[in-house]
Amino acid sequence: MAAFILGWVALSLVAWPRATGDVTHDGFDPNLLWTGVLGTPTAGQVSLSRSSLRLTAGPGSEPTVHLLATSLRFAAVFDVRIEADGGSSDPLEIHLWSARQATGYLLRFGAAPDHTLSGQLQLNGAWKAINNLGTYDPHGRYQVRIALDPTHGPQTIDVIPTGSVGGTPIHSLVSAADAPGLFLGLPVAMTVQSLSKDGLARAVIDHYRLSLPVQPGLPRSAPGSAPVTVTLLVVSALLLGLVAAGRFARHRPRPLPASTGRVSSKMPARTGLMLLVAAATIGYLAGNLWLFHVGAHSYDIMAEKTFAYVAATYGPADLYDVPATVTPAKVWAGTPYAEVGFPYGPVMGIVFTAIGAVYRAAFGQGGIPPMDSIQLEVLIKLFNVVLGLVDGVLIYLILRKRLGNVLSAIGAGLFVFNPAVWFMMSVWGETQTISLLFLLLAIWRGEAEDPVGAWAALALAALTRPQMIIPAAFLALYLLRRFPLGASIRAASWSILIAFIAVAPFTLRISPALPVSYLERVAGTQAATPSDSYSYVSSDGYNLWPLVTQSVSGQSGKARLYYPASRSVWGPFSYSSLGTLLLVTTLAILGLTLALASRLLRPGGVLPFLLAATLGLLVLKTGVSTHHFVLAIGLLIPCLGFITAPAYAALAIAVTVTTFVSLWGSLGYALQAAPKLYPLLDAEHNILTAAFMNLFNSDVFITAATIANLAVFLVSLAMAARALTREAETGMPGAGQSARRG
Repeated sequence: MAAFILGWVALSLVAWPRATGDVTHDGFDPNLLWTGVLGTPTAGQVSLSRSSLRLTAGPGSEPTVHLLATSLRFAAVFDVRIEADGGSSDPLEIHLWSARQATGYLLRFGAAPDHTLSGQLQLNGAWKAINNLGTYDPHGRYQVRIALDPTHGPQTIDVIPTGSVGGTPIHSLVSAADAPGLFLGLPVAMTVQSLSKDGLARAVIDHYRLSLPVQPGLPRSAPGSAPVTVTLLVVSALLLGLVAAGRFARHRPRPLPASTGRVSSKMPARTGLMLLVAAATIGYLAGNLWLFHVGAHSYDIMAEKTFAYVAATYGPADLYDVPATVTPAKVWAGTPYAEVGFPYGPVMGIVFTAIGAVYRAAFGQGGIPPMDSIQLEVLIKLFNVVLGLVDGVLIYLILRKRLGNVLSAIGAGLFVFNPAVWFMMSVWGETQTISLLFLLLAIWRGEAEDPVGAWAALALAALTRPQMIIPAAFLALYLLRRFPLGASIRAASWSILIAFIAVAPFTLRISPALPVSYLERVAGTQAATPSDSYSYVSSDGYNLWPLVTQSVSGQSGKARLYYPASRSVWGPFSYSSLGTLLLVTTLAILGLTLALASRLLRPGGVLPFLLAATLGLLVLKTGVSTHHFVLAIGLLIPCLGFITAPAYAALAIAVTVTTFVSLWGSLGYALQAAPKLYPLLDAEHNILTAAFMNLFNSDVFITAATIANLAVFLVSLAMAARALTREAETGMPGAGQSARRG
């Protein structure tokens, strides 16, 4: 069956029937649009439903709606009616613009008595001359057609009279020569607004349709096509087969040992241990639940709310196009700087679908609950926290193979009560604990001599987020060495079946080759684009490059992190290309060492390799975000015992402190655009946030943190080499005896 699926995937790469035309979405989704009234809020109003949008502007107001912001090619069609033009300003303006470049094109439906239809370019914040295109009938209905490719251009706008209204269609075209900033591959927003200086202006937009291209590597299935039907049958058969296999493989129940009537002397100790674990669990949950109200990273949590809402409302497959048109403009005080494109693999799509489904069931009351709610934010963080606790249990089980109960519990506690982990999942709101769970599960099952469980968890881990692909690849190499070839083939076959079922909601709508397409898309993000000036050497994480930007490029403060990775650093190399070269070289050496190692089967022997590979990605590659260092923390903790206790403590403290400071400091800067969203973390009122922002921006701390993370990476390489040359030592008195007793 696994061979059939692999063949089916290969065939679908070239022969899968694709839906013709673009993906279309009709009507407005109020949950996915930003609305607001600029100027005098009480004088304006935005009325929004699924079918229509009404902008009413009173004196001094500017009711505004961002219909979309995207870096994808798109086409939009909608009807326009001007219901009132008594104001001295424009009853309707349609603005296509890049907020980052302050460049765009404005189409105006002018006020009475002229009713002029005009266009105007904006270049780098400066408005050019108004171009009169004609006039419109204030009693008529017009269809507006807009098409734009933010990468290649051009932009076209057509205004076509409909119904009984006479007049000539008006065509307007903007090319890259006219407005270069519109065609850099950056998000372009489509904004509509009504303006009034005095009097009343009102415009209505309806019959809205948005068309998006079928994205490269993600072809949509043709509805009703035979392959879709076959895939449904295959998935159903696999589900039945797994159930049947589970029943046949079920072991006979073992007889219970006869009671001796004696009370074990270990019972009081076990009871005390259970009470201690229960108290620790309660403390963990209570502490994290309390942190939920403190705040969040405004952009990231809005993106996650969008993913959960879209997955549950539209379907998991729509995660790859619908969020790519949604701007969380409220986090920038109403400015549509970016979209919230879904950057993850299909497994995280299933996770967000589950979160969205739970949210709808709990708060929907028979309908669709609002997307931007505190309840959904709490639910996302709760998923993070619960699965973070599971991560701690898995770390305990992994360490238990080598170190015994006490040291294993200490290791689990180092992760579960790590302040950087708490801040990331319960304040910032990121989801690294979810991705880490699958990788830790694969490690544990591999150490437990369960190749099927290890390979299945590994396949799911690789399909969570791009940062998991490298450690998953190294773990796959280890599993191939650890188990006999026949066992590995059988286990890999089962993992293919399980992964195929897990991502079925995506493959049925997109293609059975989606996992391959996902990996291709991740690799494709390394290609140079016109928007590379907005790709930085670091996205707030302390990797290698802030050291270089200070010494080579003369940067200081946080500009050392937010320096364009496309800039030259040495000869023909940019920061980005040199980082990629260093990473590939490091991974190649680590991979060859792992593949050729002879002493590889000792418990935990692969852990330093996974840590070194992950840290290599985080420290050497440009563009790292600080929350990804939590993945390194989750892989460092199980390395307990590979080096001496003082050295291990120094590594754990170093990566925890650098991650915690960059998390809090960068979050403080992220909240500056809209501090009212999370006032408890606003630096104007929170002295701790202000202190961490200053520390995050300090040249002394940036240098120290960068050197510290680089040192942790180098020590991880040494641990990997040491794991191959001699037996791993605990470095702690009595640890070996503890392991043997456990």
